Amino acid sequence: MEDSTPFENSSNPDLNIDTVLSNRLEELKQKFSERFTISIYALKAVHNNVPDELKERLMQIREKGNGQCMILIPYNVEGVHWTGILLKFKTEKQIELIQFLDPVENSKFHPEKILNQLATIYPNTACLRWRPIKKHSDPRQSKNLTIENLLKAAEEVQFTNVQNNTGMSHSYDRTFDDSNASSSLNEEDGSNSTLTTSVTIENLKNLYNDFHSMPHCSERSIINLLYLFSLKLIGRVIVSDNSILIPDQIETEIAEQLTYLKERLKIEELQSIEMRDLVETCLINVKDENWQVALITMRKLFNQISPLNMQELFRLIEKFDDASHLIKEKDIILFLGETGSGKSTTIHFLAGSQMKHEKVNGLDHIIPINVRNPYLKKITTSSFTQSETRYITPVPVNVGGHTDGDIILCDTPGFENNYGAEVDIANGICIIRVVKECKSVKPVVIISNKSIGDRCHSMKKLVQVIVGLIPGIQDNIKTISYIFTKFPDSQKKAIHTYLNDIKEKLNEEKSNIGFMIFLKDMLQKARKSIRVLDPINDQPEEVLNELVESPTISYPNEVFQYFITEKSKAIVQEQIRKILLSVMSATKRYECPFVQYKLDQLKRLNNLLEFDYIEQIYNDCIRYISQHISEEYQNGTSKFNYCLINQTILRIDDIEQYRTYVDHAKLTDILRSNYLGKEVIHSSAFIQYLNQQIDIIVKSLHEKDIDDLSTKNSLD
Repeated sequence: MEDSTPFENSSNPDLNIDTVLSNRLEELKQKFSERFTISIYALKAVHNNVPDELKERLMQIREKGNGQCMILIPYNVEGVHWTGILLKFKTEKQIELIQFLDPVENSKFHPEKILNQLATIYPNTACLRWRPIKKHSDPRQSKNLTIENLLKAAEEVQFTNVQNNTGMSHSYDRTFDDSNASSSLNEEDGSNSTLTTSVTIENLKNLYNDFHSMPHCSERSIINLLYLFSLKLIGRVIVSDNSILIPDQIETEIAEQLTYLKERLKIEELQSIEMRDLVETCLINVKDENWQVALITMRKLFNQISPLNMQELFRLIEKFDDASHLIKEKDIILFLGETGSGKSTTIHFLAGSQMKHEKVNGLDHIIPINVRNPYLKKITTSSFTQSETRYITPVPVNVGGHTDGDIILCDTPGFENNYGAEVDIANGICIIRVVKECKSVKPVVIISNKSIGDRCHSMKKLVQVIVGLIPGIQDNIKTISYIFTKFPDSQKKAIHTYLNDIKEKLNEEKSNIGFMIFLKDMLQKARKSIRVLDPINDQPEEVLNELVESPTISYPNEVFQYFITEKSKAIVQEQIRKILLSVMSATKRYECPFVQYKLDQLKRLNNLLEFDYIEQIYNDCIRYISQHISEEYQNGTSKFNYCLINQTILRIDDIEQYRTYVDHAKLTDILRSNYLGKEVIHSSAFIQYLNQQIDIIVKSLHEKDIDDLSTKNSLD
């Protein structure tokens, strides 16, 4: 250990866990000495029943001033029940990360006491996170599991720290932050262990803000429950600001929201068998205090009601401004390829990063170990087919010296990636919005061994995307360059032969004009010179110069167009269909704030995507609302007309019904002014009609004898 105080200079009643953890940590540090970039200390065991023991140790740490470091704490909850706490310090005065590692299944341990102590000493705590860990139902196993979990967590946080410093990010700790496409939890698979779910403060803020920005409805109730389940999953979180309100009685709030949700689903006519089953399943999860499964179940219900997370989509759209100003009026090289094809690795290589082979979970992977360009900090790589790139990311380079300057390399996410339709749509819109502002564009298609190894199925999907982005592909095909990646040495020379063999054996694909144009162009260029990238041994200057000298698209604003995959289009269509049904249902109930909220969403989505069917649905909503208001006016006035024509007496029920129509009309006045237009009947029309009828009655009374029977009826 680097410094013993306060880690060793104390009596040690728990020699076993302290000694074992200390020895194992030393072994780990020696094993990964090159990769452990921050200091790690094992704090002596802390006991829940010893007042202020943790606080005193933390004060000693702060006074010692270790700077950026990691602290591992074995924490005795009670008896044989042990848990682990990992603290990552950004500075001696700021905690960057807290992880609670409770290995006991169905544990009643809650970290409020610890969080309160931390908050008094370190008010700038950034993020509390629970991570997937090994668990056991027997607390007697918790001591050994705590040691294992602490060491595993330390190893992964260290690796994450290395990756953050080199511009890459591992998929070990796939927690969700503000760049998450659409969710607040991560479902992990584990064969021998119970896994918990990661939730960040940013997720909680998004959920909290989402349901608070909505009128009362089932969707709001579901998002509220997602928020409450997230709180229960991680325990009570101490939020550094006042932007999130945490209920005093979370379980009471959950029970009330579930009751309200069941009622709202009835009111909104959302009672499919699947929805009812999900609600009942969730009730069982809550009763069993299985918050993780309750969270997953509630997300399934949310997807039933809202296949497209509109609020998340609009959040993502707002995140592209940074890229826009960097590449406006600049020359760019745009890298396109499926998720996992090697776009990010290629950009690291071209921008001058030193590359190295390593194995991650048994998979071969090339990682950057010496990152020279500061813009590469945002370019992450992964050995998995998990998309690491979520937004277009520009990296300026100098063609000669790999410093900031002459041309910009642009990394892009794979379309139809694993982050959902919200990310796919945001990228399809915003990537092109950004590219259209460039001076020139050189498209580079990255093709991996897998892309053509599955009978070109992946490549056909990629070509479909590119043809969608560049409709006039035949006129611009000469500007496209190809880089082949992840091919073993034994296959590199056979790529052209393999592509030609695929071309000869194609059947139905021959009718796919865009695909055939691509394949023929690829064959032609591969015949002359094929570029199979070897990031370890190739020279980046040579490859970069080839790309710089290739033909270019000089007027990207005229060539590129917005594109969304068919899968995401289908989700959009289903979403707006559900919006139409919800607007019609809410109109009949005169829930005008909800109607207004949905119309706003439709209008914003239409402005974003400019699909004809969205505008059509919006107009259908407007027509339905207008017609419903008109029908109520006709129903209300026709009853009065009937009584006047037939000289019958109006009943109290008739008058009350008319008053209801007037109240309904008043509720719709805000819709009239913002959406429906002046031709739709205003609530004042009901009063004007009454005034007109009174004038008619008064006039007729003047013309009749006081003893006339009709005069009596009129007065009545």
